Amino acid sequence: MRKLFTTIFIENWQRKLIALVLAIIIWLLVNHSLITTKNYKNVRVRVANVPKGMYIQGLTSEGFLEKRISLKIEGQKKFLDDLSQDDIQVVLNAHNKDKNWVAIVNKNQIVFLNKLVNPYPYIRSICHKPFVVSMNEQNKVKLDADNRLKK
Repeated sequence: MRKLFTTIFIENWQRKLIALVLAIIIWLLVNHSLITTKNYKNVRVRVANVPKGMYIQGLTSEGFLEKRISLKIEGQKKFLDDLSQDDIQVVLNAHNKDKNWVAIVNKNQIVFLNKLVNPYPYIRSICHKPFVVSMNEQNKVKLDADNRLKK
């Protein structure tokens, strides 16, 4: 038993130590470089900086659209495995936008509610189906609603 112990741990211990250190380094490199794609459904969309006098149909009083979107995020596997759809929000800026504009979400428009980690270095790309945001003048919307109520 002693000879077996000596053969496994003591003989050529320098080579075995180097092999162990290299194995750990390779494992760490591979583990942190695994890239995956994950789909997140029903992500909330908030619209900020809506111009005065304008109204977005389907916008709640908290500034969220009633419609939710699906995002496809590509990034480091370890990070995406810990991320849930409740940790993600999309924030669109309506400042200087036309009445009807196509919302395209990029990395800078995503807000992560879990403030413990800076997620941006771990994300490679974000894909989604573009959608149209329609803004109307508030007075026109109120008049249309009043006309429907009178009929």
